Amino acid sequence: MNFKIIVSIFSMIAFLIISAYSSEINISNYHLHQRTLVAGDKVNVREKPSLKSKILTQLDTGKEVFVEIINPKVLTIGSQKGNWAYVDCFKTYDNGKKIKGWVFDYYLAYKYRFKKMTKWNYKKKLSQIVYVDDSWEYVFKKTGSFRLGKKVYIGSDENKKKGCKEWGAYKYGNSTCYFKGHMYKYLNLFWAKIPSHELGGNEYLTISRNRICVVFAEDIVCE
Repeated sequence: MNFKIIVSIFSMIAFLIISAYSSEINISNYHLHQRTLVAGDKVNVREKPSLKSKILTQLDTGKEVFVEIINPKVLTIGSQKGNWAYVDCFKTYDNGKKIKGWVFDYYLAYKYRFKKMTKWNYKKKLSQIVYVDDSWEYVFKKTGSFRLGKKVYIGSDENKKKGCKEWGAYKYGNSTCYFKGHMYKYLNLFWAKIPSHELGGNEYLTISRNRICVVFAEDIVCE
């Protein structure tokens, strides 16, 4: 085989390997200094990035963490690939000190990991989910698309309508903002992606004891 062809082939292989590696690192770096949700139950938070390290606490589906560091080395635990991520758990010890530690980030719900659902096999309607000053109602289709109505109780009708428009609602009526979107899934979490929201929004659901629950920043509210 011609020497120049051999060199070209090896150069191309090296380029592809480097590109893939760089892409993986860039994806990881994108999630630095970001809040994200846990997508597994009893996920261990360790003192050091090692399976032999002390377990500081455990986190369940829907719990929010803040990603501070991502170790660029990709590892395989069981059959799953991921990185060690150093996170703030938004929890404290009895002495008031924040609990921070390392988790295997396969269980962190980065948005690029969610896959679009083509079938919705759960309830067709989820209503009367009350949180702070709003009440929520989801109406699902079998294809995975949905309509979300957020009813706002505080403020004038004019301000509510203005707020709906700023949030990307396609319709407003009876103090309710209406949004359209599609369901995506990663492990134990459902992402109700709303295209009109920045980066698809941050509306998440999960299943607990056969009930659909809405995941909020500080709580999980079930039907």
